Amino acid sequence: MRLLLLSEGYTVTAVATLDEALSAAAETPPDLLLVDWMLKDRCSGLDIASRLRGSTPNLRVILTTGYSLDKVRENTADIDCESIDFLSKPFSPELLIETVMHAFERGDD
Repeated sequence: MRLLLLSEGYTVTAVATLDEALSAAAETPPDLLLVDWMLKDRCSGLDIASRLRGSTPNLRVILTTGYSLDKVRENTADIDCESIDFLSKPFSPELLIETVMHAFERGDD
């Protein structure tokens, strides 16, 4: 994904943990967060989004998941899912780029 986004002209900062994400965001606030719903370090992509939106309220979020979107929405009833784009895995490179573009277009409203 990183190489695809770079080839489309996006600046990409890739991190592997919540601490790395918070540190990178403190250094350079992101415009978009592309993150998986389920992560290894005892937090979810939604946890990261929530933490980052505390300091970057207009952060665009794309959440990738191998779960059905119904299941995700069922488990995120208390989250404003209208402001999050979801990508079900597996997804094509074209769909990724389309979703990123949509997130930026929606953020310009």
